[in-house]
Amino acid sequence: MKPLQKLADLYVQNNDFKNYLKYLLVMDKISQFNHNRKINIGTQYSKNGEMETAEKYYAEAINIVKN
Repeated sequence: MKPLQKLADLYVQNNDFKNYLKYLLVMDKISQFNHNRKINIGTQYSKNGEMETAEKYYAEAINIVKN
């Protein structure tokens, strides 16, 4: 998981948000219970104007924290 996170971090540092989101989603498929990642994914979708998808990820983050 660490190599994927390093790639995601590199993309965000270089303002390549498309690939940043891509790697966040890859990591989310591997480990679905990281609420911080869900928030980051929601934030990226929000920035892309995809509010319904963003809200879905925000809700998943809330559910993870509640449980």
